[in-house]
Formats: sequence, C-alpha cells, structure tokens
Amino acid sequence: MNIPPMTFKLAQEVGWAFVVAAGLALFLALVQFDPEVITDWRAWGLGLLGQVIRGGATAVVAKYKPG
Repeated sequence: MNIPPMTFKLAQEVGWAFVVAAGLALFLALVQFDPEVITDWRAWGLGLLGQVIRGGATAVVAKYKPG
C-alpha cells in the first residue's frame, strides 16, 4: 500500500486546534448549564464566548509556541 506523504499546513493545523479547544470549552459549559442559576443572560453569553476564545487561543499558543 502506497501512502502519500502528509503536507503540513500551518493555517489548517491552527484552525483545528482552535476548533477542538473551543468546542471542548463550549461542551463543558453546556454540560454544567443550569438556567435556574443564571441571573443575567448577556453576562453568561459573554463569559461563555470569552471562555471559548480563550480555550482556542490557549491551544494554539501551546501547540505553536516558539522554542
């Protein structure tokens, strides 16, 4: 069987790292979701969005940190 060589595409790798980490942050927030506790939906949504962005950015930085 002849397996073609894999070409490394930085943008694609960074994108997937971000998507997986952001998806995990979103999944964890939704698993622990309790609408009875939330008093301000806008603050909850912004916090969730911040966590998703932070999780994705952390994965990207951890994977591609120079040195």
